[in-house]
Amino acid sequence: MTTSRRIVWILTLAAFLTMTCGCARTSLRRVEEEMARTGTGLQKDKGQKIDGYLLHDGTMKEYDGRVRLVEQDSLAFWSEEKSDEVTRQGVKKKIKVPGPTYALQAVKALEVRETRAAGTVALVVMGVLVVIVIAGLATMDSMEFE
Repeated sequence: MTTSRRIVWILTLAAFLTMTCGCARTSLRRVEEEMARTGTGLQKDKGQKIDGYLLHDGTMKEYDGRVRLVEQDSLAFWSEEKSDEVTRQGVKKKIKVPGPTYALQAVKALEVRETRAAGTVALVVMGVLVVIVIAGLATMDSMEFE
């Protein structure tokens, strides 16, 4: 294999590694635990970002949106969609689309979305370093045989 072909393969591997490393993950958390946890958006106006929720009857619902505690006994869900209106900066405005509202006792758990940018950056940097080392070893091996 020629050196240029190896470099193409290595760059492809680096691009694949970068694309497959997501900086968000989800975890299923009980509603009571999420309410007691500090730093959650559940009790704030902006709400908590979620990917779904589990009802007490065992039904798991996918829901890409937000949820917050309303009047200490209900959970209100909503999502945001881009409208056709454009702001002065050229960005489409977001519209708040109301979703279901459940009694607090009806929802057992929330599939909470967490962003972990620092871990992703570290993973990508480590991956790139491994790719560079492999590229260096591959280049050295090809120089020895030529």
